[in-house]
Amino acid sequence: MRILLFGGTGFIGQHAAKRWEEEGHEVIVLSRRHTNAPHGKVVLYEIDEMEQLFNSIKDEYAIINLAGESLNSGRWTVERKKRILDSRTILTGAIAQALDKAENKPKVWINASAIGYYGYSETGIFDEKSESGKGFLAETCLKWELATAPAIRHTRVVRLRLGIVLGDDGGALQKMIMPYQFYVGGKVGNGYQWVSWIHIDDVVGIISLCLIDETIKGPVNATNPTPVTMDDFGKAIGFAYRKPHWLPLPGFILKLIFGEMSDLLLQGQRVIPERMKQAGYNFRFRNLVIALKQIKYAQNSLKK
Repeated sequence: MRILLFGGTGFIGQHAAKRWEEEGHEVIVLSRRHTNAPHGKVVLYEIDEMEQLFNSIKDEYAIINLAGESLNSGRWTVERKKRILDSRTILTGAIAQALDKAENKPKVWINASAIGYYGYSETGIFDEKSESGKGFLAETCLKWELATAPAIRHTRVVRLRLGIVLGDDGGALQKMIMPYQFYVGGKVGNGYQWVSWIHIDDVVGIISLCLIDETIKGPVNATNPTPVTMDDFGKAIGFAYRKPHWLPLPGFILKLIFGEMSDLLLQGQRVIPERMKQAGYNFRFRNLVIALKQIKYAQNSLKK
């Protein structure tokens, strides 16, 4: 299959493009500026010329949109919140508008979202049928997903609600490991907040299943079936990397340093991938410690 990939130079996109190339798919990495992609063929596009781009494709294809500004690279100022929202909704809306007019519709459109859709809770359990929550992330994810709505009458649309993705060369894990590398790792906040994590290999596996399984549509939680509390997550890091888990980091310090962005660590939600369970997806990494040890091994291999 020909795969049009937005966000193909990002953390998830690079891993996905590598796997699909190995499986014999044609991966076209769409970018608005000249860039190098380790996998896939880079094609430049303009957002107001999306219709012409889709019309130029005469055979079967799929669209995957993983693009969006990082959430954890700076304080959430008013200006930065706008950039985060715009980086998700403007491109997604443009894709939907172009698909409305394109002659050749894709077999499927998989569009990234996030489990921030559900808001925060220490006691609730969320699956794909749960309603959206409150707060900046929840409102951003809701608007992000609604931007795909016009395309539902044209093609199968999957809204991929990503959890905390763990890998050896990107994602949030590197910053979470850093305190342990300096022997100052420990409980963050009260430690009871839930971490709905997933290994990068399983993210790619879920997207790949969504590509070929025509029964899968609508929201799909890309999370592991075994979420853990933040305290247990830290203990797992300490065990896997052989570092102590002992020095607590009070929530008020994080709030002073990062402001509202500290919610990414101090708040959480327990999210279950019910749709993937129903589809029979076989998770490669269900155990957090095993996942972290594999990542550590991959990191060490890269250093050699």
